[in-house]
Amino acid sequence: MKGTFLHPLLSLVFLVAGGVSLQAEETAPPLESLTFEQLDNFRNERKFTEIIAALQPEDLTSKAGEFGKDVDQLYALRAFAYAALKEGGAAEADYKRAIAESLDDGRSSLHWFGLAENYRINLNDPKGALPAYQKTVELCFARKYTNGWLPIGATISAAAILCSESRYDEALTQLQPYEGVMEGVAQVLQIKLLKASAEAYMGKGQEGEANARLQKAQDLEEKPDSTP
Repeated sequence: MKGTFLHPLLSLVFLVAGGVSLQAEETAPPLESLTFEQLDNFRNERKFTEIIAALQPEDLTSKAGEFGKDVDQLYALRAFAYAALKEGGAAEADYKRAIAESLDDGRSSLHWFGLAENYRINLNDPKGALPAYQKTVELCFARKYTNGWLPIGATISAAAILCSESRYDEALTQLQPYEGVMEGVAQVLQIKLLKASAEAYMGKGQEGEANARLQKAQDLEEKPDSTP
């Protein structure tokens, strides 16, 4: 059962680059006239090459004033675009610049998560991804943000990596903050947490405990989501 269900439900970079219609290209404003909000919306439109083209040169320090945003936000947006285009090395460099420049722990946690996802998805580097996921969790918990998709997604991904390395006790330690604490946690995340801990227990040879958690997860899957 290893590795079958542990990816987080929401990924900052888990998008597939797609084509842009000719009509969209014809009506789009010139790149130099775009606001940051318009550029940020390009993510939803999958206009990743346009994001990269607008966020030049490589050093974005001078662009911060132009867009009226902190420079870490610019690096993170360009990193997202590189990651979506599977340019893992460029994404890694920009996420690291975003982290270095950020003065906001909320944004820093997102930058660390993006870096972790890029390591895992694009660079196939779980050893790089693990500490980045753990740093995401640390920053989220430091500001009392524990029940959302970001800390839980990072926790589950970190546990998955630990399980893949047969470090089952460490995986359970990673998951421990959510042990029996489901109030305020979305039902879909409760299910993922139960399945994550089940994999760790199965790896430890505690099949009974693993199956009990899988049964709880199945029971939740079969009931309406009552999360407020």
